Amino acid sequence: MSAMKRKHAAEEVYPISLEWIVKRGNLDVSSAEVPIQNLEDVSFSLSLNPKSGKDEDQATINFHLKSSLDFDITVNAIISCQSAAFCHPWTNTFKKDDERKCQNIRLCFSDEFLDPASKFFVDNQMTIGLKGTLKVETGNNETEAKEFKPDILGHILWESEKDKDLVIYVGDEELKAHKLVLKRRSSKFAKILAEHEAGKRELRYSSVDKVVIQKHQMATVKEAIMWCYDILNSAIFSSIDAANLLIFAHEYDIKDLKKCMEIFCCENLSTANACLFANSSITAKADKLYQKCFDLLFSCMKLGTAVKEIEMINPETKDALFFKCFYAVM
Repeated sequence: MSAMKRKHAAEEVYPISLEWIVKRGNLDVSSAEVPIQNLEDVSFSLSLNPKSGKDEDQATINFHLKSSLDFDITVNAIISCQSAAFCHPWTNTFKKDDERKCQNIRLCFSDEFLDPASKFFVDNQMTIGLKGTLKVETGNNETEAKEFKPDILGHILWESEKDKDLVIYVGDEELKAHKLVLKRRSSKFAKILAEHEAGKRELRYSSVDKVVIQKHQMATVKEAIMWCYDILNSAIFSSIDAANLLIFAHEYDIKDLKKCMEIFCCENLSTANACLFANSSITAKADKLYQKCFDLLFSCMKLGTAVKEIEMINPETKDALFFKCFYAVM
């Protein structure tokens, strides 16, 4: 199975954030361009226009997107100025063919902008915050399936429905498999089936065993079961697919699958999935993956880099990251 390689599905959604300070004495100004982590050829910036609109009586903040990708990009964000109690959520899809990719956000009337009562400027400076997500509209959410190779034993067995002697129930769905195959690949399945065999001898059960799997989706279970037959069911995996399969492989002690998925997650680690992978690595006791996630999150913390779903990070990991910031390097 080591030669069977999956591709990582494009994350599509990327976190963006910026804190921009504008000096009162320099209002004709733009921020530096901010590259999108793990997304080449895409960046954004902000600019200030204190006299915008047809009558030049509007003060606006302008979001500029720079992209050479051949896809539309949707930005869902909030622009704020806390001192002025200003908060404006907005969404815009920037078309790939648009030469000027810009979204204008009205702050106030121009004559109110510098008025101390408006509180946009405090101590002669204004702090503008931007937080949100950027989504690449690839238009392709299909999972690419690997072509079956019927001359391989695993595929021959998988296609032999009449020989299968185990039914696996996941919610309202069912999946059939061979007990012998699962016992050889998973120590947990081996234990479950051994208990079934003991019960059958005592109570004379049917020759077909039944196993109920909870807390997992059918897609995850089927992927893992087909792995036991040396079949790569999906050639493209999203981060959530990988995280779910890593956890399942750990729970059912499918050692080679767990190792494969831990490597996959490490190779495809980014700010878009670091929190997901970190939390999953704790559940799956995948120490190498956890350390890589921790190192990336710590680096992002020091650099102020946006991380997707950072609020979902495991509390103990959050505390460890916080305290590490204050450790002296000797």
